[in-house]
Amino acid sequence: MQTLLTPDVNGNGKYNILNTITTKFSRLLKRSGLDVPTGTGFYALRRTAATIAARSGDPFAVQRLLGHADLQMATRYVQDVSKQTDKVIENSRMYVCQVSR
Repeated sequence: MQTLLTPDVNGNGKYNILNTITTKFSRLLKRSGLDVPTGTGFYALRRTAATIAARSGDPFAVQRLLGHADLQMATRYVQDVSKQTDKVIENSRMYVCQVSR
């Protein structure tokens, strides 16, 4: 990630954040032709990977995978991985599959 200071239309300095990973991932999604919700980006992929990794039950492994210095930061990326959540997701998938047929 890189922060650039560029002049705006009035000649004043404006900070722009250039995130090449997010930019390249967004281009890849567009070229793939996949139907993804607006705003889906690299961090959605990162959150998904962290959530899948959290199912291992080893929060320190997730922390290492994400490269975070403290465990609390790593837990921000992990979505609820309880069995109840799995059940809700599975029931939702069954409903969506029935409706889309």
